[in-house]
Amino acid sequence: MREPLIDRPTQRWGLVLGFLLYGGLWGLLFGLVVYAVQALRPVAWTTTRYGLTLALLVGWSVAMLPFLKYPANPPGVGEAETVAYRQGLYLGFLGLSGIGTAAAVGLHHWLQRSAQLAATASTRAALAVAVYLMYVTVVYLAMPANPDPVEMPSALVWPFRVVAFFGLILFWTILGGAFAWLLRDASAPSPVEKGRA
Repeated sequence: MREPLIDRPTQRWGLVLGFLLYGGLWGLLFGLVVYAVQALRPVAWTTTRYGLTLALLVGWSVAMLPFLKYPANPPGVGEAETVAYRQGLYLGFLGLSGIGTAAAVGLHHWLQRSAQLAATASTRAALAVAVYLMYVTVVYLAMPANPDPVEMPSALVWPFRVVAFFGLILFWTILGGAFAWLLRDASAPSPVEKGRA
């Protein structure tokens, strides 16, 4: 049996460091998203609802949906020659997913502000969701599948994927909750409220 290129203690510390970098990077990007879309925050929404909703939208578009198309595999699955290609597929799908979510939110906001449309709030939301689902379906089917066959037993692969997927859900739930908790005492009115004052 060959010795691993990186010993177990180093792998463990590398995993912790990787989690910290992953959390810090997405926390920064999430903060930028919150800042960029703060004018879209409904007046009646609490900070908690706002933070959790944004975390759900961002987490779905950049983590969970790409995972459904290109699920994580245990170490040892995949050819070394296709790493760059697989990374390109994943990042490309992630970008298209984020664009679709942003476009759906923008469409919903435009429908709300359009004076020519007398649709109810539920109708506007249903239209934005329908357009988003059509977009996601086309992108999901158009993107190529993972080129490498998974030859490991399913008893090893599927538990790994389930744990990884629920880890993403937990991460984005905690991120949204932390955002709401850190801003729980913020009493400044939102930009929408200032505009209506």
